[in-house]
Amino acid sequence: MPASAVKNMVSGSIWGVSGKLIDAMVKFAVIPLMIAHYGRKEFALVSLVISLNAYMRMMDLGMNVGGVRYFAIWLAQGKKEELLRVARASFLVYGGIGIVNAIVFILLAIFGKELFRMDVNQHYEFQWMLVLLAMSTVFSWLSYVVDQLLNANEEFIWISKMAIVSSLLNIFVTAAAIWFNLSIVVYFFLYLCSILFVIPFNVGRLTRLSIPLGTLLRPKWHPAFREVFKYSLALFAMGVFQASADAIRPILLGAFAVEGIEVLADYRVIQAISMLVVSMGGLFLNMLVPVSAKMVATNDKVQQDLLTNRGTIFITAFLSILIGGLILNGSYILGIFVGPSYAGLQGWLSVWLLTLLLNMHMFPVTGVIMSTGKTKPLVLSSAIGCIVSVLLTILLAHRFGIGAAILGYLGFVLINLAFTYGFYIPVILQMNAKSLFFNSFLRVVGLEMLAFGIAVGVGAIFPFSSPHLVMFAKSVTFVLCSFAIIWYAVINSRERAFLRHQVLFSGTFRR
Repeated sequence: MPASAVKNMVSGSIWGVSGKLIDAMVKFAVIPLMIAHYGRKEFALVSLVISLNAYMRMMDLGMNVGGVRYFAIWLAQGKKEELLRVARASFLVYGGIGIVNAIVFILLAIFGKELFRMDVNQHYEFQWMLVLLAMSTVFSWLSYVVDQLLNANEEFIWISKMAIVSSLLNIFVTAAAIWFNLSIVVYFFLYLCSILFVIPFNVGRLTRLSIPLGTLLRPKWHPAFREVFKYSLALFAMGVFQASADAIRPILLGAFAVEGIEVLADYRVIQAISMLVVSMGGLFLNMLVPVSAKMVATNDKVQQDLLTNRGTIFITAFLSILIGGLILNGSYILGIFVGPSYAGLQGWLSVWLLTLLLNMHMFPVTGVIMSTGKTKPLVLSSAIGCIVSVLLTILLAHRFGIGAAILGYLGFVLINLAFTYGFYIPVILQMNAKSLFFNSFLRVVGLEMLAFGIAVGVGAIFPFSSPHLVMFAKSVTFVLCSFAIIWYAVINSRERAFLRHQVLFSGTFRR
C-alpha cells in the first residue's frame, strides 16, 4: 500500500480509537457506581435486558454491512436516485423489523418471570424496562439506515463524535440516578434517552448528501432493495452463529446458573473489561477487509500473503500488549473498578482475555476470507462452534457459574481456530498454516511473555509500599520491554524505516 494511504488510515482512526477508549472508561465508571447504588440484583436486571436487546440485533440479517457497501458504491458513481430508492425501502424494512422486535419484548415482559426465575418485584421492574425498550426499538432500528448512509459518505469522525456525546450523557444519567435516588426503571429510561439523543443530529447530518430529507426519510418499497438483501443474507449466514454464541451466553447463565440472574452482575463486570479489547481489535478488522478485497480483486497473491503474515504479526503484538497489561494488573483493576470483593474474578477474566487473543489474531486471515466470498465452510464452523458454546455453557453453568460462559466461548473459538488453520489457510488461501501459526503468532506471544515475566519480576523485587506504585512500575516495565522487543525482534528494518520516516515524523499525528 502507498505510504499516503497508510498515513490516512492512521489519521482517520484516531477519533475512532478515542471514542472506543472514552466509551470503555465510561463503562468502567458506570458499572461499579450502579452496583454500589442499586445492588447486584437490580443491576443484573439491567444487564439481562441489555443482553436480550443485543441478541435481537441479529434481526439485522447482515443488512447493516450490505447497506454501507451499496450506498458507498452508488455515492462514488453518482447514482443518487438508486441510493434514494434503496434507502427509502430500507427505512420501510427496518421499521418493520423494529415493530417485530417490539412485539417480542412485550411477550418477554409477560412470560419472563417463569423463564428467568424472578421474584415479584424483579418481574415488575423487568416488565417496565422491556416496555420502555419496546417503545424505543423502532427508532433505534430506523437509525441504522441513517448510520449506514453516514458511513457510506465517510462521516467517520462525525459518527465517533456522536458516540462520545452518547457516552458522556450516560455518565450524567448515572450521576443523576444516584444523586436523586431514582428507581432502576427511571434510570433505564434515561439510559435509553442518552442513546437516542444523537439520532436527530445524525439525521441533520444527512443534508451533506445533497438529497432532500423530506423525500429520503419517507419510507417506500422498491424492488432494488432485493440486491442489497441478497448480498446481506450471505453476511448474515456467516455472522448469525457467532452473534448467537456471544449474545446468548449471558441469557443461558441467567437461566441455568445456581445464582440465577445475579451472576450476570459479575459477567457484566468482566465483559466491560474484555469489550475494550474487542473494540480495539475490531478497528483492525474494519481496515483490513477493504484492503484485502482490493488485493483479491486484482489477484495480487504476493501482497495478499504479505498482508496475512505481517498483519497477523502486528495484530498479535498489539493485542498481546493490551491483554498482557490487563492480566498483569487484573486484580488491581477489578479492585478499583468494582471493589476488592470482585478480585476473585481475575482468573476468569484472564481466561476470557487469552481466548480473545486466540480469536482476534486471525482477523487478517478473516479479512481475506471474507473478500474471497468462499464462506460456506465458515458458516459450518460457526454453526458447530455455536452449538458447542451453548452446550458447554448449559452443562457447566451449575458448577462453574460465570466461568461456564467463558469456557463456552473458548469452545467456540477453538472450533473456528481448527477450521481456519486446518482448512481455510492451506486450502483456500494456499498458505503454510503451520508457519503462519508458529512464526506469526506463537513467536510473538512468546516474546511478549518474556516482557510479562520481567514486569512481574519488577513488581516482586522492588518493595513498593503502595499498590498504585506497584501497578505503575509493572505497567511501565511491561510496555517499555514490549515496545523494545517488537521494535528490534518483530518488525524488520524496512518496516522500522517506514514507521520512522513516513508515519511517526511525517505530521500524521500533528494534524
